[in-house]
Amino acid sequence: MVGPYDKSQNLTQKRELAEKAVQMVEDNTIIGLGSGSTMQIFVDLIAERIKREQLQLHFVPASKRIESYAMHHRLNISNIEDTALLDISFDGADRIDARHNLIKGGGGSLFRERQVLEKSQKKVIIADESKFVEEFANEVIPVEIVPYNFKWTIEKIIKLGFHVAIRKIGNEYFITDNNNYIVDIKKEKPFDVKITYQELKIISGIVDVGLFIENSFIVKK
Repeated sequence: MVGPYDKSQNLTQKRELAEKAVQMVEDNTIIGLGSGSTMQIFVDLIAERIKREQLQLHFVPASKRIESYAMHHRLNISNIEDTALLDISFDGADRIDARHNLIKGGGGSLFRERQVLEKSQKKVIIADESKFVEEFANEVIPVEIVPYNFKWTIEKIIKLGFHVAIRKIGNEYFITDNNNYIVDIKKEKPFDVKITYQELKIISGIVDVGLFIENSFIVKK
């Protein structure tokens, strides 16, 4: 029924976009790293540029997975708690609508991705052409929920008119970096993104919603 997004599409275009994004990086800056396949390509490329130009950069990852990948490339990792502001953050998106609202969290890191983006002075979303849609009807929206009494939380989401499926890996529930669950939800009819975000966010048990409605994103496509 509902499931996470396919991250394997348009790899050639993702690399081209990541190459452009890497050229936006300035020396002696603190950079936020989102999560997902595009960001892995970004890390590959920025590591090459660091070696080539001897750049002094620090990185704040939005997930344990991208942190591990960045450490494998020997990037300098900074703790978000010790960082007042990030100069710039790069991230991907699962879907972008005509008003540049985003759906994020297909990889399960929506809460940490939002924290990194909110702490950044400049936010760059790297998106290939497959990510753009007119609106979010029938699109999957990841939602991070607390495990305690999670079935009751799901019932409240269903009452808002969503189809809901809890994300699993095999027979086990998917666990986020914050030790929470992810439910993937969708609604067949068009809806107001801002109102829907607010309706979901106030439900007790919901940690974060994969709708990003800030207007300050720079979208690279």
